[in-house]
Parts: sequence; C-alpha cells; structure tokens
Amino acid sequence: MGESKDTKQREPVPGERASETEKMRLILAKGLFLDGCTHASESNKISRMVAIHQFDNAVEMALKIIASKRGISPKGKFFTFDELLKALPRLPLKEQITNLHIQRNLIQHGGDIPDLETVVKYRGVTKDFLTAIAESEFALSFSKLGMASMIEDSKLRGLVENAQSSFDVGTAGSYIKCIELCNHTLTETQRRVAVIGRQGTIQTSFFSFSHLGRFRSSYARFHDITARIDRIPPEKLKEQAEFSVQFITDLILKWQEEGAIREDRTGRQKR
Repeated sequence: MGESKDTKQREPVPGERASETEKMRLILAKGLFLDGCTHASESNKISRMVAIHQFDNAVEMALKIIASKRGISPKGKFFTFDELLKALPRLPLKEQITNLHIQRNLIQHGGDIPDLETVVKYRGVTKDFLTAIAESEFALSFSKLGMASMIEDSKLRGLVENAQSSFDVGTAGSYIKCIELCNHTLTETQRRVAVIGRQGTIQTSFFSFSHLGRFRSSYARFHDITARIDRIPPEKLKEQAEFSVQFITDLILKWQEEGAIREDRTGRQKR
C-alpha cells in the first residue's frame, strides 16, 4: 500500500478510548521507559547507553501502536523509524524524538557514550511524548498506566495498586506511605516465593538472595530507601517512591514469569 492511501484509511479521533490490546501495548511501552529510567539512575557508561536505547524503544513502540490504531500498515514486513515518522505527520515533540533516535544510532553504530545531561534530557522527552500521545490518541492518563495490571495474583496486584494510588496523591506524606506499602508488598511476596523444580513442584518455600537475579542492586537501593525513609529530603521523596513502585512491580513480574510465587493460602491467587 502507498503511504498516502494508508494514512487516509483511518484518521485519528482525538480522545478515542483505547482497546484492551492497545492499553496493554502502551503499558509495555511504559515498562520500557521505566526500565530506561532505572538504568539512567545508575552512574556508569553502559547504563547510560542502555537507558537511551530503552527510551528510543519505548517511543518506537508507541509510534507503532498509533500506526496500528490509525490503520496504517508498513510497506514491508516491519516499519522502520523513518517510515513511522513519515506515516504519522501529526505528532507531538516530533523533532525531539527524532533527535533521540539519532542519539540512539550514534550509540549503537558508533559506540558513542552519552553524558548524564543527555540521558536526563531524553528521559524527559520520552516521558513527555508518551504522556501526550496516551492522552491525545487513547484518552488515557500515562501516570495511571500500570504494569501492576499484569500481576496475576489478585492480592499482590491489589497491594501494588494501593502503593500506586498513594503515589498518585502527590504529597510528601503520600510518597512516604507509598514506600511503606511497597515494603509491605515485598515482605508479603518474599513470604510466598519458592524454588520450582523441573516437574513443577515446590522444592523450597523460603526467600533467598538467589531469587533476585539482576534485581540485586535495585533490592539494595530499595532496602536503603526504607531504612532511611524518615531522613529522605522532601524534594527526593517523589523519585524514591516512583522507584519503589517500579522495583516491586518488576520483581513480582519476574517471579511470576518464573512460576516462583506460591498460591496464597487463602486460595485467592488467580483472577
């Protein structure tokens, strides 16, 4: 199909409600963005490079969701980034997300290492872009798009959603409560983590650091946050609370994928 014909198939409807599939894809795009934020908070060169890649991945995924919603198909099997930009002429922050993609190419193809200022700039660009398109294209609040909806265990999902709700209030006290709720959620989750054998049977039912995998450094950071919660400067509370929700959500999803979360003794695990 030609580009102009594809574009006319489905004009965007401002504020049109997203389908469940679109919502889930947007949640995954947000997950990429949040993973980039985690890497951006670390002070090493590799993490800064990965952060830019994840910000670019989140933007590109969002563009593909918009194209799909508007009924626009790629000429070949997949869209390239440039094809997406041409197919979607009306986009917020178009110049900025283009520059982000250029920065990503400099890293991937030239081995360039972005400085912290560049990473912080594109973290903001990515968040602003995703926030804008979530509202304008899908009538959704980006801040309320949560990976928590992917948690199968109803009790754990509810605990994470409560923490997110506290974060959304947006006050110093609510950020502290959010962190405390995340800590309670971690304790409840650890209580139910198990080692699953090859036949799908539970071999052990206690938490150990071996369960953490790549989350060990994030676990250490979260432990530090909870240990000094009363001494966190007010201007840092939002950042620490946001990290806490992301950390506990990602960790539960990791253990869920591994089949390592035991069923709640009340028998209310599945939706």
